[in-house]
Amino acid sequence: MNYWITVNLVFILLLLFGLIIYLTVCLVFTKAYQRYHVLKINSTKETISGDEKQAMISFFAQQWELTDYEVILTKAKFLNIGKSLKRGSHKIILSHQNFISLGYEIDYFLSRLWFSSQQLKKNRQVKIYALIMNYLVLLLIVLYCLCFFLQVVFFVVMIVINPNSVHDNFFLFLWKVPLLTIIALFSGGLIIGLVYFLNQLKKVLELNYTYDTLTLLKTNFLAYVDDFKIARQYASENKIAYNFAFKTKTHFLKWLGPFVKY
Repeated sequence: MNYWITVNLVFILLLLFGLIIYLTVCLVFTKAYQRYHVLKINSTKETISGDEKQAMISFFAQQWELTDYEVILTKAKFLNIGKSLKRGSHKIILSHQNFISLGYEIDYFLSRLWFSSQQLKKNRQVKIYALIMNYLVLLLIVLYCLCFFLQVVFFVVMIVINPNSVHDNFFLFLWKVPLLTIIALFSGGLIIGLVYFLNQLKKVLELNYTYDTLTLLKTNFLAYVDDFKIARQYASENKIAYNFAFKTKTHFLKWLGPFVKY
């Protein structure tokens, strides 16, 4: 077999191995997510009334300088952290979800308000977190898969037309320099680095959010403090920021905390 055919075949197998590892990680996350049981918080209050929720939202919106934005409670699709704020329409979207405990529900809508306020203040950590969480990791995964696909197509084309008969400099360059493989492997390494970085940044955001929220809650909504503190404890114990699981819809949202990708 021609030397360069062997080399390019090895590149394809290398990228395929990386793809298998990624799918294995997704399956492991999926299995763990399916087995995960959200702990029910023992509380004297099972639910929060619509008026109380609106009062809490209005209070925190005022404290966090969100009064220029209309907070909308809707049954629309669940939005990941960083996507609730709609600057163009001056709205903050909170999608209605069923939570197994009241503390998780409070944690959900307060975290979305806090994150939105930090986005408007152009908090660098918050902006970076939302960018990586919602777009960059997914973009790199797509880029990896695209490079793998192009590498396979290019290999097949070169075999069909016979590499020895190719005189185009660009095609010969791609045949002898593993550009697509380099881009794919760089993307894969960057994904690993970014996910690790997200996990570290998550710890910082958890602390900042809890600090900014808990004091206000203690002085104005004392009845909900214990539920919120327990929800915060559970969320902080979850060290994973980016959830690779293939998820199915359940009646109660499996709440892993506000700073986890769902």
